[in-house]
Order: sequence, then structure tokens, then C-alpha cells
Amino acid sequence: MFRQQFLNSIPQEIVDLVVKDYESRNNYETSTMNKTHPGDSLFLVLPYCQKFFDNELKFKAGNFYKHTIPYFPHTDFRINLESELNVVIPLQYTGEQASLVIFDQAWMNDSVTWCLNHDLIYFSVNTGVKGKPSDYPDVQFQTSEPIDEHFYFKYLTHEDRDLYFGMSGVAFPFQPTSIMAFDNRLIHCTSKFKGEKLGLSLRFSLK
Repeated sequence: MFRQQFLNSIPQEIVDLVVKDYESRNNYETSTMNKTHPGDSLFLVLPYCQKFFDNELKFKAGNFYKHTIPYFPHTDFRINLESELNVVIPLQYTGEQASLVIFDQAWMNDSVTWCLNHDLIYFSVNTGVKGKPSDYPDVQFQTSEPIDEHFYFKYLTHEDRDLYFGMSGVAFPFQPTSIMAFDNRLIHCTSKFKGEKLGLSLRFSLK
């Protein structure tokens, strides 16, 4: 399933304009993620995203996000929107550089967030579910083995290793001016990090 990072793909001056747009907003959704609609920033970045795809990118949903706590493993696909492509645009960060971990495992149904060994959380779009991905037989491409030890210690030590049983994947560094694009039925999460990061997450249909 598709996933790729395109480095040095958006000029820094465009990134700066997008950050300025975010900072001009008066209201943000949730205190922990500071989400807001992409607004006119969509049209600033869309030409730079489109050049990597032959089919027209049809915008379905998206948001700015700013946070200090790693996201749980989740997916973003919505059947009714046919929004199978995620485009994540790193804008800025402080402290330790995070990575976007994109697993090989996929969830082909509507988007869910696995809350691991934490209390169940109720989200506005995703369905929060208990436990870890390997608890769910509908998760495709499971390895039936512990996650690679080196990969775990490099990216995922903020959670217990056994919570990633059956998982494998890659990690893209959260690098401003880059574009990270992937099939959003692939389970993904934030790596361990200390600091704050701001990005733009856009969901498209290619049909």
C-alpha cells in the first residue's frame, strides 16, 4: 500500500505563510490537539502536493494540528468520503524531532483509534477502541511476531513493546518543507518525542 515522503517539496516561504495562517485563528478544537480547518492554506499547498500524483487530488477533509503528546495508532479512512489518501505537511516543531510511524498493517473499515492500555477515549470522528491492533482479527497483514526491537527502541518506547505485537513499518521524520503521503487505511501514529509540533493533515480522494 502506498506511502512515501517527498523531501524539500514545499518552499519555506510557503510554509511560513501557512504557519502565519494557523496563528491568525481565534478558535481551536480541543485543548490537547489545537485543531482547526485548513482554510486558505489548502490552496497554498495543493499545487505542491498535486505534482506527485497523476490523478486529480479531490479534497475531502483535513485540519491543522498542534500537540505535545504522541497520537495513538489510528487510521483516517472514511468509507462515505472515499478519502483514501492522507497528505501530512510538517510545519514546525520545538525540542526533539518526531517521526510519523506508518505501519504495514491496515484497517479497511471506517477510521478507528486504538487506545492501547489507556482509558477508552471518545473522539469526534474516529471510533476509539480498547486494546491494541493485534487484538483485532480484521487488522490485515499482521506478522504474528513481536515488533522489531531496534525499530521499537528508536521510535516507540513511550508505550510498552507488547502493545505493538504483530506490527512492522517505517518512520518518516517530521521535517518541515517535506510532504508525507500514504494510504490512510494503513495504521499510523506519532513516534516518541519531547516538544511541540505543528502540522497540516489533508485527506483526499484520487477517484
